[in-house]
Amino acid sequence: MKKCTRITLIKPTTKKHYITLIIISIIFISIPLKYGKQISCMYNLPIPVTIIGFFYKMLIWIKKCKQNSKDKPPFFWTLFYWRRNNNLSNKKLGIITKNNIKQKLKPYLTHKLLKLYIMMIFHELFIYFLVTFPPSIIPDRPYPLRIIDYLLLNKASFIANPYTLIYCYIYAGFLAHNMNYVYNKILVAATVILWIIENNFLFNDPIINSKVNIIKNYLISLLFDTSPLFNHPYFSTSPSDFWGRRWHQLLRECFIELGYLPISSLLTNNNKTLSHIMGSLASFILSGIFHEYIIISLFGKITGEHFSFFLFQGIMVILWEIILLLISKFIIYKKLTTFLIWNIILIFTIPWFIEPYIRLNHIHCIRRIIHR
Repeated sequence: MKKCTRITLIKPTTKKHYITLIIISIIFISIPLKYGKQISCMYNLPIPVTIIGFFYKMLIWIKKCKQNSKDKPPFFWTLFYWRRNNNLSNKKLGIITKNNIKQKLKPYLTHKLLKLYIMMIFHELFIYFLVTFPPSIIPDRPYPLRIIDYLLLNKASFIANPYTLIYCYIYAGFLAHNMNYVYNKILVAATVILWIIENNFLFNDPIINSKVNIIKNYLISLLFDTSPLFNHPYFSTSPSDFWGRRWHQLLRECFIELGYLPISSLLTNNNKTLSHIMGSLASFILSGIFHEYIIISLFGKITGEHFSFFLFQGIMVILWEIILLLISKFIIYKKLTTFLIWNIILIFTIPWFIEPYIRLNHIHCIRRIIHR
């Protein structure tokens, strides 16, 4: 009798296993596109975000498994990591364990719960403002096309008033805050699970205990050896600083692994500058696809505004580096100057990204405690 092979999320060992995982992932990612808009976005919002995040992570994991990495961890071990090494180093794990995790958990949990409470208050204030005081006019015509109409075609079209610019800037800040808020909930849950494990959570079966120990090491790494999801993005001094070091680091790792590295490696032998430029554009194109996927899954509409916005941001990253290289010696107070210039650019371009959310009433998809 022919032995059946199981599809597991440990490192694939056969070509059939690789192909099967890819097919399952594609089917998995297509479900929200087909059925997502049939569900209220308040309940559906986390689904497409989680699914495409898992999809990108699965592709990264498969890619690294194909590179014949030794002792590649199971797929779920790689979630929530955005470092060069997915495993917590034995040296660092030993240091953390010696410092008695059990004693650290209680103050850590207290700190996280207090932070979560403060974030919840700001979350409610953000939503109250955004729901109560929306802009009076958001035209159906996309923001960049209105700018082209006004500047190049001499059409007397409305672009945006100062209030709309500020509202969109605050809305973008709320999106960062909301993602950080959700991530901190995950950290609190992870802390509670680790606390349960640390308090004599043992089985008689050594195999089960070894699995529990794997979970324990994963949680220790997640809580004590992982960078913040956001790093004060509004303090950025350039597009590369904003997108590369301060904005959503989990997604950044996906875009670099699946966009920048494959494309830049293809062109490395030809021209390093060209490979860097094309790799950067590829990572921003992936980001555009990510955001368009979410809009389609939630509302069943293709706007193209998010895709074009991130393509523009990719071009901005490249042009910024070139221009700054040419004029850097003439700039006084470089950090302050670049901070002001970049934030002005951000204020005047952020409606390009936020307006589709406003038109589709995205803010009503966010769960909140206090309802009007």
